[in-house]
Amino acid sequence: MGFSITDMLNKNTSLAAAPVKAHTIKPIKYDNLVPSEDNFYSMREIEELKTAIELAGRVLNNLVVTPLEDGKYKILSGHRRHRAVGMLLDEGKTEYEFLPCSVEQIEDADRAVREPVLLIAANSQREKTAWDKLEEVRQMRNLQRQAKAERGLNGRVRDLVARSLNISSSRVAKYDSILNNLIPSLMEEIKADNLPISTAYELSK
Repeated sequence: MGFSITDMLNKNTSLAAAPVKAHTIKPIKYDNLVPSEDNFYSMREIEELKTAIELAGRVLNNLVVTPLEDGKYKILSGHRRHRAVGMLLDEGKTEYEFLPCSVEQIEDADRAVREPVLLIAANSQREKTAWDKLEEVRQMRNLQRQAKAERGLNGRVRDLVARSLNISSSRVAKYDSILNNLIPSLMEEIKADNLPISTAYELSK
């Protein structure tokens, strides 16, 4: 699934006000990195990722983080890499203690919108589970509803979500059907990667 977050930010002034400052790249100590409490992306295949990091001798791809007031950094993208490095450190392999990070500066007044937007944008190129895709729609729908209510965006929320995530409105409608109608036990099956989207949609009807 492609992601046109730039298009969304450019066209919707409610999300475009106060642009994010230019990011910097720096190594940050593992203990100074805090996972985002809003992360909804799957954390599978950590053991395989740990092995890949060890074979490469380092974390090859930057994490995306934003500074916190206490000198630590909140992770927006790279939760799996962070956990895999934690496993390596637990094995006494301290050479992996510092992770390469892209640091995004966010004004405090904009955090409520910017952090979830950046969380989705920074994870746009990853391989996603059915649960990841559903949660992206849920999160983006909440953001668009907030922007529409507070700042008067034009258009249906469904269409705004579709444009933001670069998917069709019909797909958003399908995902909405699942999110709104599927019973909790079957939602857990999706989360466990045991139920595909197509089957979940049929059951939601």
